[in-house]
Amino acid sequence: LRPKAGGIAFVLAAMDGQIRTMIDVTIAYPEGIPTAWDFFCGRVHHIKVFVDKRPIPPHLLSGDYTNDPDFRQTFQTWVNDLWYEKDKRLSQMLEDTKKTWRNSHVFCKQSK
Repeated sequence: LRPKAGGIAFVLAAMDGQIRTMIDVTIAYPEGIPTAWDFFCGRVHHIKVFVDKRPIPPHLLSGDYTNDPDFRQTFQTWVNDLWYEKDKRLSQMLEDTKKTWRNSHVFCKQSK
């Protein structure tokens, strides 16, 4: 889910400089996006996960997102750039999985 830039800015301002890094988690589902029911029924067999600890630029830790249009634009650009990188990473993760699956045999044994 894509968080709104304003929500992120609000949390950073409310925490008053206590948050200096964020954890970026990307989850790829090579077999297609599952439903909650797919998870409950054990039909999700493969996932790929990428976790990255990212520093938050210091100039974004103490701005007025609501009243400063320049800060708002800078913050929105930063968040949009994060999502652009994340979308590229997700595409690469899925493409790498397709290449791996084409060149190997995967056997899954379902526990009873």
